[in-house]
Amino acid sequence: VLPLYSQCAVWIMKKDVFFLNGGYSYLWLVFLYVIGAWIKKNDIMNKIKSVHVVILWIICVIITYISLLLDWDNIGLASYISPTIVLSAFSLILLSLKIGNMIKYGRIITFIAPATFGIYLLHENSLIRKYFISDRFVWISKLSPMFAGGCIIGFALLIFAICVIVEKLRIIVFKLLKIESLIDKILIKSKSAKESDI
Repeated sequence: VLPLYSQCAVWIMKKDVFFLNGGYSYLWLVFLYVIGAWIKKNDIMNKIKSVHVVILWIICVIITYISLLLDWDNIGLASYISPTIVLSAFSLILLSLKIGNMIKYGRIITFIAPATFGIYLLHENSLIRKYFISDRFVWISKLSPMFAGGCIIGFALLIFAICVIVEKLRIIVFKLLKIESLIDKILIKSKSAKESDI
């Protein structure tokens, strides 16, 4: 509902009324977390057939591609907050969950899964993006389509692997320093202090 409502507001009022900043905002992150919780709580993965998910994804990709091909700038479907992009992501998440169930969460997935949110936060950090990502891969656009595609996939996997290693090291350091237990103690103390004040 939020992506559709927000997109309509952009079309009609020409303004980002919810300050979603194209998907780079805290509100949008909260919205995506709510969607993820809804998918898990309602067992959406098992309620929708894989073929329907694939059809939905293909339709969303085609609509977005046509909007870009025809240069419909006012529609803005090539945005993180676009309804077609959100539905595409929704489809890919469901497909990933189904594939994950099929391979019974192999060692690689079990190893990577705890670090996924940290990977997102790390590579989207403004300093990391500014000094290591933005404008660093412009040269790829000068390559032939085949080599460009290979480079994009290769560098995406490389960035992902580096972020996994960094996040795994952070998790190890946090465990050694017992950060989680320290946070729990702080929360318990603050809760006790509030109850005593009441």
